[in-house]
Amino acid sequence: MQPFSSPPRVEHRSYYDQSPDSPPSYDTKLSTPTSGLDASVVDKLTSERRRNYQRVKQPFSSPLKAEKHSGSRPSPQRRQQNEQRHRERESRAMKARGGAFKMEKDVMDLEKKCELRLLEREAEFYQLDPDNVAALESEQEALEDEELVALLQEREEYEKLLELEQQQIEEALACFTLSNSEEHV
Repeated sequence: MQPFSSPPRVEHRSYYDQSPDSPPSYDTKLSTPTSGLDASVVDKLTSERRRNYQRVKQPFSSPLKAEKHSGSRPSPQRRQQNEQRHRERESRAMKARGGAFKMEKDVMDLEKKCELRLLEREAEFYQLDPDNVAALESEQEALEDEELVALLQEREEYEKLLELEQQQIEEALACFTLSNSEEHV
């Protein structure tokens, strides 16, 4: 059994955290026989001190962010200041860009350039290779020559058929006129 005369041990602050505002670090392992009960009390005190320290001594980097995270609403004056800052930022940005007309012109120019790039890509996609074009043209000429020969042959056949039909009509008319003239006499 250990003597009751020794107080709980406290560890020294770590080497990297030497600021006077940092909370002290406590050893939760006590050397007393009732260390279970004391440890929970010490843990509670330690965690409470850490929370208080973080809340008070370590605010967020910006008061605006601290307000957002704390859940409080900004005051009407703060809101008005924020709106004024926003309007001033917008007006400075507008002046830096040359005004609304110049910005609109720049946007239109940018859209036009994008559209032209898109059209160029489509043109490249549908562009034919010059070698393929020459081959297609020679093939097309050969097909046209063959088609022309076939058309001429078909025309000759139709002309022969037309001559035959004309002869048949003339013979039919000759028979018709002969039989008609014999009846009248």
